[in-house]
Amino acid sequence: MPLTGHCNCKAVTITVDDSKYTTESESSLKSIYCHCTTCKRQSGASGTFVIIADDNEVKIDDPKGAMKSWKDTLTDSGTPLDRNFCGICGCPLTTITPLYAGKTIVKMGLFDTIPPAAMEIYCKNKQKWEPDVAGVNQVHGSP
Repeated sequence: MPLTGHCNCKAVTITVDDSKYTTESESSLKSIYCHCTTCKRQSGASGTFVIIADDNEVKIDDPKGAMKSWKDTLTDSGTPLDRNFCGICGCPLTTITPLYAGKTIVKMGLFDTIPPAAMEIYCKNKQKWEPDVAGVNQVHGSP
């Protein structure tokens, strides 16, 4: 069953085909909790949950042409990437980076249900008071 979510104003809808991750009983799609500095600033929180999906698994429906892009050159990895957001409500949508060619990083805040985390990345940026996500690998930088 595909995951379908939208930005706050519903101008942009994103569907992720999770069929290759699905078992008979449930989706085995896993998210990643990212603590990189620009994800933190973009989300307005201590990090953001994302999934990294093949481009052909992600369908973006944007009939109003609301999706805008910002070239992020201040990344922790040093690699510039495109951060896509809704130009109407400002909601973060996706990230595209040459580090993951052929992949789309999808912001999981778009969806009502977020798959459980498989790992935390950029843990070097976590706040001292933040607990680790139980049972997942904590990676200092990028996986």
